[in-house]
Amino acid sequence: STQSRSSAASDVYKRQSQVGTNLVNKLRDAITAGDAEAIAEAANALATCADASSKADETGETDHRPAMIKAGGASVVTELLRANATPPEGAASRAAAECATAALRGARFIARGAEANIEALVELGVVQLIAEAMRSFPQHADAQQWGCAAILALCWRAKPATHDQVRESGALKCVVEAMRMHPQNTKVVDVACGAVWNMASSAANKKRCGAEGGVDVILQALKDHQSNVDLMKNAFGALWTLTANCAENKYPFRDPAGMQVLVDAVAVHKDDADALFQAMGALQCIAADRESRELCLTTGFLAIAIEVLRVHREDVTVMKATCGALRNIVIFTGCKIACGELGAHEAVIAALQAHPGDEALAQDACGLIRSLGVHLPNRTLLREAGAIEELLASLDRHMESAAPTEHACRALWELILNDACNERCGENGGTELMVRALKQHVTVAGLVTAACAALQILTVVVANRGRAAECDAPQAVLDALNAHEDDATVAERTLRALAHIAAHEGNQIKCGALGWVAATVKTMGKHAENAAVIEAACGCLLYTSDAADDLLC
Repeated sequence: STQSRSSAASDVYKRQSQVGTNLVNKLRDAITAGDAEAIAEAANALATCADASSKADETGETDHRPAMIKAGGASVVTELLRANATPPEGAASRAAAECATAALRGARFIARGAEANIEALVELGVVQLIAEAMRSFPQHADAQQWGCAAILALCWRAKPATHDQVRESGALKCVVEAMRMHPQNTKVVDVACGAVWNMASSAANKKRCGAEGGVDVILQALKDHQSNVDLMKNAFGALWTLTANCAENKYPFRDPAGMQVLVDAVAVHKDDADALFQAMGALQCIAADRESRELCLTTGFLAIAIEVLRVHREDVTVMKATCGALRNIVIFTGCKIACGELGAHEAVIAALQAHPGDEALAQDACGLIRSLGVHLPNRTLLREAGAIEELLASLDRHMESAAPTEHACRALWELILNDACNERCGENGGTELMVRALKQHVTVAGLVTAACAALQILTVVVANRGRAAECDAPQAVLDALNAHEDDATVAERTLRALAHIAAHEGNQIKCGALGWVAATVKTMGKHAENAAVIEAACGCLLYTSDAADDLLC
């Protein structure tokens, strides 16, 4: 019956809850008795159960941690840590180290992946106690390992106040010191890198971590533990977080030796997609620094990144991170040239084709194509590899979203400065797609600027002027001008586009009927001090003022 099933389920729940409760009570009794060996044993038993419970979603086992928390487990573990964090000298100190280490294990596994448990521990002051314990036992590798592990768990999705505590308590410095004190201990270094990865998500923490030497010790870890892929993932992830929007932490990578260490580690793990994702994310941030871009070429990273595009084409996360890194790297002219020689144009187009529906990849790939196209010979290579067709396809696919649409427009704007690219773009519907983009996103200034710039270049070709009239380009461009009448950049681009469109004889009357002369004169009044806008307006009036009715304005 339903009642009996409910009763049976309740009995199971009670038995499961009893496991966690019993472990907490056993630890509490051991602490009361004052037997250090029994305390360590009970604390480790609780930690082991909490470890298994933290993986319950993966294994299907029971999570006993809610029962532990309800029975006061967080308080008991915190009190154990408090009692042993600052011990006396001698034999008592060694016993305290073992008890403190067991408490750190318990805190780590109770907290792991459980936000409510993290909050409970933080409110009890566990962050400060972890820092004290790590400072008290600097030579005790296990204490350092589990101290770093506890900080890693507590900083997972942590609130700003927790990050502040980690910094202000000195726990952040303790993690860096653990790597410095135990550089060859794989377990310590691995979990410390993971802790830095989580801690440095706070802007203040990443700066403090860099100031304490965090970037240097992670760079040393890359050198010392290059063959350990799991450690490398944590180290790459930590570097990504440390260097994101933090110029101060990029200093080692302005030196050839520092950059070479990172590149060598990436080369060793270029077949591991997870490691590559983290490494490319880090290099994207590092290459935002001007001084590091040239080193990406001389240290061999550029060739590795292009190979990654080819080999891992089916992995969209790796493609996004790699395209993002290359976008920043090829700002350096030498890298643009080398990319053409290394076949980057073919690799990035293949990546776009492999993941046509991914908007984020479309943005990064289009951005990379645009940067490559700044180097004139690359425009021909890109055209021959099918870049025009793929960019237009991407523009069409992602027309509903402003960001990928703008990136595609900007890439096309760069490539169609090449006459052959311009003709191909017009023949494949480029003019019509630019007008669609204008209509769809008329309120987005950056997109409007890019689309109008592309229209301006497209309509240098006479055939494209006729196409522009057929798809209502004069009205779309006028609407864009009116939507951004105070924006000088948009004003200049819309007027220059219209000047080329109106140069087509059949378009002049249409432009006049829409009121383009009045709009142009109004824009000149608004931007009278801007020479570029006035020049564009005069070019526009040269053609649109042929419509006699508009001269009345």
